[in-house]
Amino acid sequence: MRAPRRLFVTLLLLSLIAIPIVAQAPSEEWMTFETEHYRVHFPAEMEAWARKVTSRLESVREIVGEKIGFETDEVIDVLVMDPMSTANGSAWPFLGRARMVLWASPPDSGSVIGTYNDWVDLVTIHEQAHLTHLLIPSRRGIDRLFSAYTRLGPLMTKSPRWVIEGYATVIEGELTGSGRPQSDLRSAILREWARAGRLPTYGQLSSDSRSFLGMSMAYLTGSAYLEWLQQREGPESLKNLWRRMSARQGRSFSEAFRGVFGESPETLYARFLAELIHEALSLEEEIGPDVQGAEWQDLSWSTSAPDVSPDGSRLVIVERQREGRSKLVVWKTGDDDEAEEKFNERLEKILEKDPLDVAPVLRHPLRRDPEYTLEAPHDVELHSPRWLNGDEIVYVRFEPDSRGVLHPDLFVWSVETGAVRRATRGGDFRDPAPVAGTRDVIAVRNRHGFSQLVRVSLEWGETIEITEPSIDVVASAPSVSPAGDRLAFVEHRSGRWRLVVGDLRADSMTEVTLPEGATVIGTPEWTADGERIYQALGRQGFIEIHEIDVDGSSPVRLLTRSLGASLGPAIGGGERLFFLSLDPDGLDLHVLDPASVEDGLRLPENATPLARPPLTDVVALELEDPGAPEPYGFGRQELSFLTGGGRAAGQETFEAGVRIGDVVGRIETLVIGSISDGRAEGGAILARTQRWPVELGTRIYSFSLEPTFAPSDTPSTLNLEEERTGIEAMASWDRLWRDGFVKVGLSGLFEERGSPVFDDDSLWRAGAEIAGRRRWSPGSMRLGAGGQLLATTSRHDLTGLNAALELGAGTEDFGVLLGGRIAEVDEVIDPRDLIRVGGLQSVLEPSTDQLSRIDEPALSLGSLAGDRYEGVSGELRWGGPLRPFWSAHRAWMDGSGKGDWTELAGLRVSVDIPAMPILAIPRGALELGAAQILKGANADDIEWWLNVRWGN
Repeated sequence: MRAPRRLFVTLLLLSLIAIPIVAQAPSEEWMTFETEHYRVHFPAEMEAWARKVTSRLESVREIVGEKIGFETDEVIDVLVMDPMSTANGSAWPFLGRARMVLWASPPDSGSVIGTYNDWVDLVTIHEQAHLTHLLIPSRRGIDRLFSAYTRLGPLMTKSPRWVIEGYATVIEGELTGSGRPQSDLRSAILREWARAGRLPTYGQLSSDSRSFLGMSMAYLTGSAYLEWLQQREGPESLKNLWRRMSARQGRSFSEAFRGVFGESPETLYARFLAELIHEALSLEEEIGPDVQGAEWQDLSWSTSAPDVSPDGSRLVIVERQREGRSKLVVWKTGDDDEAEEKFNERLEKILEKDPLDVAPVLRHPLRRDPEYTLEAPHDVELHSPRWLNGDEIVYVRFEPDSRGVLHPDLFVWSVETGAVRRATRGGDFRDPAPVAGTRDVIAVRNRHGFSQLVRVSLEWGETIEITEPSIDVVASAPSVSPAGDRLAFVEHRSGRWRLVVGDLRADSMTEVTLPEGATVIGTPEWTADGERIYQALGRQGFIEIHEIDVDGSSPVRLLTRSLGASLGPAIGGGERLFFLSLDPDGLDLHVLDPASVEDGLRLPENATPLARPPLTDVVALELEDPGAPEPYGFGRQELSFLTGGGRAAGQETFEAGVRIGDVVGRIETLVIGSISDGRAEGGAILARTQRWPVELGTRIYSFSLEPTFAPSDTPSTLNLEEERTGIEAMASWDRLWRDGFVKVGLSGLFEERGSPVFDDDSLWRAGAEIAGRRRWSPGSMRLGAGGQLLATTSRHDLTGLNAALELGAGTEDFGVLLGGRIAEVDEVIDPRDLIRVGGLQSVLEPSTDQLSRIDEPALSLGSLAGDRYEGVSGELRWGGPLRPFWSAHRAWMDGSGKGDWTELAGLRVSVDIPAMPILAIPRGALELGAAQILKGANADDIEWWLNVRWGN
């Protein structure tokens, strides 16, 4: 597949999912299950979860195909992994090369995807629905040619995102009897957004990153709209839409849609919204005003459930904004008299100056000033803060291991001193619940697809199992009573979430009886006496706070009644109950006195959940034993096509070749040929393996360097013609962490060189590289430092060093990067060994050439040369990829005095393309830019460049 097209395909397919393309390390012990239509690849420790997936895939394929009206015969590669400890999946509908990725962590009870009978069933059906739907082939000749070229079917290229995600969500609901279509959370969200007139417009439906839950609306509102269309036109209407979109007669999505439903998708969506709003407003009139206590703090965007300190004087919560970092915020729970006094003083002064002015109407409480704040590091989210005591808070951060895989770990923050201590490493702990009188917490551990409750010592890191690890039973949201003797948690078992309580001393667990049809959502909250629990329950499309007598001696009591949702209860001083209220702008913090709520509070009788489709007969999956897995080895090798090259000062290059590799990334071979004016022309074979923690590689190459069409004043001794043939061996090792990386590499080559000017010779060279980067985030500032050191040795005692240093500073929106590089080679007796500045790197050239090559695409190769080099640069960075830069270079011969500076300034876009073996894409780089030479030879000239390079 050609490089520009492959980049386009990658960006297009990213619209299917909201996750980055990350994976477990290829060096892990990978295994494979095979069935008739699937190859399931997984790390060995995830065998149990992968076995469960594999046992139902053929049945899932069959029932999804029957529901959609099409069944693909493709053999699909499925990757099971858990790179971010998050519940998710993705589908990649390449014709002839379909992929599915499944993450093993289950969702918790408060998740928007937390309504399921079985998580494996739900995620496999949703992703298989994507593949079956989007692999429907075209029956039109020209479209089939396009599909053969792009590997994309007509439904993938024609469908808006809301159709792609909405339809898979419809299928998940119809085939499982659960999922988002049957969830109380979808009903509550649509009802509240409809009541507020804040449902997405048709233009926002596919993508709206500016609104709270805007990117989720393709699933939530998109699926509800498709269900409404089916109810309006019949169960075959969506199948008819897919048939029209893939017909011999070419049609756009809108044309195909109009032929099935009689109107444009925009027109009918407007009618759908009108009916939804009417239903929501009618329900509001029926049940009357909300019963949600008083708004205590107006928040925006998402947050965590609040938690109140043991003495009731402080409250902690995660505060998130649409932009900027998340932070832990501690407020005093008492009345904020100071804020009110300041507001009244300001208002009094305003009215004194202008008596005709009008005081503002206050619909929300005044903004409280936090007592303490802990801002998260850049690109880090904070989760689940809980008070250990009156001064310390335990919370969760997802931290990468040395291969970049994220694990939730526990941190402790002292609010008085500001000190933060990491309590666990690689623990996979979440939802910590402190045990009173100890330094222990009860936490959930989800690992390798297994879920369980554990007790963790924050002092020593010791872990004691409370429940057995299980794939079929999911633990969530533990809470310990104030006395530290009783435990409550939420458990998913036999198709639904249940509330369970137990005695920590007697090791006994009992399920609490709840109203029929109730779904447990989020964390239980104990009352001070440890006899009752406040819990959010979903029923009839409503999510409300209930008071539950643990021993069942009194009936469950409803405490809130809202048209949105009430979530995350937390008890405060004087039995005040804090909780979150759902709003189209985010989640607001409310407070009420449970004693003041009337005992007769009820939900509407026989209320129909908003936009909930009727339940259909759920087809039971037929399970097959996949047998014993086979070692993955180097995997099944696949071939794909690549093109690259580009244009820069003094050179034009076209590169083409093939990639041969596997879906995990164990081994990859690039066979590349190049034709060029002014750079390397010839061919190379580059092979790498990541079978082991140390990446090993080799490059076999043969190319000629033609004289460049460089400026006439380029020294003739540098404008060389030469032939180079050789073999290079490489090894590298790297380690990652949250704020940086370190890399160590070794290389060696043997090469034959020929030239009409110089004698033919043989050359061996060995090189070493060490590189790293470190980033700091004090307050709102971002500071960084990076460096690289190259060293080589060669025949005739030729040695050299090449060192670079980068320093950066700025904020999240703006930054400055400054860099410097020095290089030198000693004992040069052949001009071909000089340091040369200019041009762009080619995949044909060995990596040890980095010592004597300084890439600068605005200058032709050899514009500057010598055995000594210095360079400096500066770059401005902001949100977009286009960045202004300035650089200066000079090179000279030792003993002849430093050369003059050549300076240039311009704009450029530089993108490092990570290796994506699942998409058959090798690592690479894309660079586009233009610059004016400010000083030096050819001053005032303007050069532009474009380069796509693979295998770097």
